[in-house]
Amino acid sequence: MSGDDGESGRMKTVSVGASWGVVGVLGAAWGATGEGDTIGTEHLLVALADAKGETSRALGHSGATVAAQLAVVRERERVAGSWVSTDELADSVSSKELLGDDGDRGRLLSGAASRAFVRAMELAREEGTKKYGPTQLLRALLADESSRAAEVLQILGSGSASASGSGSGLPAGGGLDPLLWPTRDTLLGRRPPRGLPFWKRLLFTFAKGANLASHPVLWVSLDTLEQSRALGQEAGTEHVLLALLATHEVGLRHPHMANEGPVDPAVRHAGGARLAAMGVDYVSVRRAIERDDFELGEEERDFGAFLDAAAGDEGTGPLVEALLRGDTRARRLIESLGFAITSR
Repeated sequence: MSGDDGESGRMKTVSVGASWGVVGVLGAAWGATGEGDTIGTEHLLVALADAKGETSRALGHSGATVAAQLAVVRERERVAGSWVSTDELADSVSSKELLGDDGDRGRLLSGAASRAFVRAMELAREEGTKKYGPTQLLRALLADESSRAAEVLQILGSGSASASGSGSGLPAGGGLDPLLWPTRDTLLGRRPPRGLPFWKRLLFTFAKGANLASHPVLWVSLDTLEQSRALGQEAGTEHVLLALLATHEVGLRHPHMANEGPVDPAVRHAGGARLAAMGVDYVSVRRAIERDDFELGEEERDFGAFLDAAAGDEGTGPLVEALLRGDTRARRLIESLGFAITSR
């Protein structure tokens, strides 16, 4: 790749090659565009989160995981005109022109994405390295506050400092009780759901972009197994109750994921909202179940029957109604804690 100070309007390139890591990021970014032909900074950011190494760890630490980012990108693309940033799409250039053999003449880079690549090359040259890598590309993206990558990070609440890896090194709790961190980390794709057969865990490991919050009953079903496993107990409707509370409270902290898609959020979160309105919260219920002397009696139906019956529902309202209407351990638990069961 050679410098070019010639034709007016052509983007200046720098004679620094791309590392294999950047080549991999480019491939992942192509995939993130779906049926589009232009890579924007939002696609590069997703690809950097998907790459192995320092950039992925930094973005994941800040909450900008693949799953979280894609939820934002999909929603922005679903709702016309919702992007604030244009990413300078009108100034898109051929990736072949800018990146040489690492590019593709049929694929374009948005103006903002092109500028990020040029800046990454400049950073590598300033640092005296022969090739620029994902780290330089991430730093270049974070330097542009008007891009779609910056817009995604702003929505996720991930500042450029934490996304660049300059934070404390500890997972940001964001005020969330540590007991809820496993539920949060599963949602963000930091870890696969626990309590599943190996092959199912493997599926979730590869499906990094899946948003469990957009399928609330499935999320509750998976988290039910997590709750019972964490407590070392056989799963029952009390663990379904815990999962309903956990997923609802985590979803409130991640509305960009909880509200993705066309389903009315009021329908999707009806069950959790009803429990919250009754004053029921995750930590109180969890502490009660942890007590050695806590007895709830037998179930009238297996917990799985409730989850199976609700599997096709768009929200958690019918599941909560079934748990509270029946003679379940979940209902007895709520009543034993002094919460009044209200109608939906």
